[in-house]
Amino acid sequence: MMAPGYMMNPGHMMGQGHMMGPGYMMGPGFNQPGGAGPGMMPSLPEDLDIGDVRNMMEYRLRWMNNPNLKLGNIDEKDADTITADIVTKDGSLVQRLNVNRHTGWMEPGQ
Repeated sequence: MMAPGYMMNPGHMMGQGHMMGPGYMMGPGFNQPGGAGPGMMPSLPEDLDIGDVRNMMEYRLRWMNNPNLKLGNIDEKDADTITADIVTKDGSLVQRLNVNRHTGWMEPGQ
C-alpha cells in the first residue's frame, strides 16, 4: 500500500518498473513481529543526512536518464525532514520532495 503521491505521475520520477523489484521494501523488521506493519515504513538503522539524500536522488536521476533534469537544493527542513529539489538544466523547479530522515519515505513538498 503506497501513500498518495509516492509513485508520482506515470513517467515522473518513476517510469515503468522503477523502484519495484526483488527485495523492495523488504529487510529486517519489515512486516515481521515488532517491525513495521502493512502500510508502514520501517525505521532505518541510522537517520539519513543531507549526503545520503543527495546520493539517493542523484542515483534516481541517473536511472531516469533525463538530460533535462538535475538535482537542486537539498536542505534540512526540520528535525524529521530533508527537502530535495528536482530542477531543470536552467534551474526551474520541477518538484520538491520531502524525505523523512528516519524512514526514507518521500512525498511531494511545497
